[in-house]
Amino acid sequence: MKNLQIFIGIDQTGAVDSKGRPKPLNVSLIDLRKKRPVYFTNLKISSLDKKNIEALLREHIAEFSTQHVLICVDTVFGLPQELKTPFMRILKDAKDYTLQGKSFGSQVAHSFFVKFLISKQVPIRKVEGLVKANSVFNLHPFQKNIGCGSFRIIKDLAQDPGWFSLWPFHKLTKQYIICEGYPSYFWKNLLNSKIRDLKFLKEKFKTLDFKNLDQADSFVLAYGASKNVEQLLNFRLPTKFNKEGWILGVPLELRD
Repeated sequence: MKNLQIFIGIDQTGAVDSKGRPKPLNVSLIDLRKKRPVYFTNLKISSLDKKNIEALLREHIAEFSTQHVLICVDTVFGLPQELKTPFMRILKDAKDYTLQGKSFGSQVAHSFFVKFLISKQVPIRKVEGLVKANSVFNLHPFQKNIGCGSFRIIKDLAQDPGWFSLWPFHKLTKQYIICEGYPSYFWKNLLNSKIRDLKFLKEKFKTLDFKNLDQADSFVLAYGASKNVEQLLNFRLPTKFNKEGWILGVPLELRD
């Protein structure tokens, strides 16, 4: 997969409005096929599906039909391994899931994820423990809850799960590869910024402009993906954790 040089970052913060209705997703695009990287920021797509991704690519970059594309998303793919829930089961259940007639929102997302629990104790994935990331099972406080946006992303993908390979669950045979990213991890460990700092990012990438931190996060996801292709291609998750998935860029430091 030597031609993996097109990267898309998608931030899910604010993926639904206050009434639980899906909103356009923040997107950035990086094309490394020329000597000087080409960056596109402050973009939007209405939903994460093949049609919208290809429309985005057609609008902003040259020929891509033979190129692999890596899409790094701020979301959660996979649940803690002790729950024994394959991700394809999560996709299947999410496709038409509603709560009291509502298809999205924090309460809908929370009710969806907690139904996979086997006890009142809320487990976390190994990778979440390593990077101190939030769990999809946390309902409060809402502004720190990744479950709402993750459910939105998963439900988008559930409508047509055949167009992408999901890393590290699948063999990377499809043109479009989707992986899980964590913007705060890339800010800290790739950009050496202790906080998500818009001024810092603008100084580091002087030719770019970012309207807000959500747009900046989408760029950081795309940028982080471009710097972690080797891990993507060579990564082998131990069998006992292969149901959990992994966050791109986090070293495989499995501690007992």
